[in-house]
Amino acid sequence: MSDGEERRNMRKGIRGVGGRLVAPLGAIAIFAILVFGIGSTAATPVYGPAPPPTVLLTIPELDAVAANTSYVFAQGVENCQYIYAVVAPFDSVGIYSTLPVAPYTCTEGSLAIALQTNCGIGVSAGVREAPVKSVDGRQVADTTTCCSCATDVLYDIVGGVLYRITDWGLNVTVVTTIPVWHYSAAEDFGLTYDQVGNFSHDLIVTQSNNGMIYLVNATTGATTWFMNLGTYASGPSVAPMGWGPYGGDLIVAEKNKGQIVAITPGGVVSTVAYWPISNAVAFDNAPSGYGFGPGNYVLFVANYTSGALEAWNSTQVQSGTPSPYAFTQLGWVAGGRNAGVASFSSSGTTSIYASNTLKLSAIAFVTFTPSCCSSGSCSTAPP
Repeated sequence: MSDGEERRNMRKGIRGVGGRLVAPLGAIAIFAILVFGIGSTAATPVYGPAPPPTVLLTIPELDAVAANTSYVFAQGVENCQYIYAVVAPFDSVGIYSTLPVAPYTCTEGSLAIALQTNCGIGVSAGVREAPVKSVDGRQVADTTTCCSCATDVLYDIVGGVLYRITDWGLNVTVVTTIPVWHYSAAEDFGLTYDQVGNFSHDLIVTQSNNGMIYLVNATTGATTWFMNLGTYASGPSVAPMGWGPYGGDLIVAEKNKGQIVAITPGGVVSTVAYWPISNAVAFDNAPSGYGFGPGNYVLFVANYTSGALEAWNSTQVQSGTPSPYAFTQLGWVAGGRNAGVASFSSSGTTSIYASNTLKLSAIAFVTFTPSCCSSGSCSTAPP
């Protein structure tokens, strides 16, 4: 099949032939290998030298990214029906899954990885639904007992429709539909998974229009309106429990206000830090040595302007001046209009890491899946 035929088939939603065997999410699947350029681009940090990122793929209007040790997933506004994947350890790039979305209805999507155990979707590996504990006046799961058979499940939200993608990208089901408050190809929704448990291990959806926030049970799809920020809410993340006074809080980028806020399970909102045109935030929850592929990449940024999926490894992220980036103790934010990538502490200190674009639209770390054994104890060591 020629390159021209391949591109035409992509537009028609037809997968190419001659794909290779890969190992997605701990299993084997076949999908088309559509090779994009892999190289490096230079970064221009204020504090440096920040190393140049590795570009894993390039697609038009890249705006969503999620990762684990087997895959880095990517999605753009153009041809938003396709979710692409970079596969470790081959550095192969291809279409992982196709959504039932008409190209002319595309809006910006948002990707998140949740954990499925033998206790069901919606609980972290190493967590059972009971017993419960009270956190900020809300009953949530107590992280005490181990579940075995941890597997990652990919979620995506486009145009208000939340999809669950399983069976190595072949099975796409609708979890729920969130109200859409405007009809345009604008930035609509942010998505994250509560790995900590303070929000009942729900999927958390933010709506750009007026800052609506919803909690979605990943198993049943039951959707609850949580609160309204009253401003543009961008990509969210849940802070690790040890992250200062905001441990376990929902951290949300408020784009128009240029700030990052923390929200407790009880709905108390506090301003953590300020960053211009803040588009998305992320935290790393993986132990040392846990990364994607031979390059051990841990931090991934969607560059909307160039379409490049940019990656840094753990050594690169922890390097730099004025002080080493101890990234497990920091939040990270991606900003638009040359705001770049920055780290921020729970005390509000921000340090720019890299800036080389007009707009960065998403940021993600490798999702950490603890391995559980039949004896009921959990290991935090890399596999």
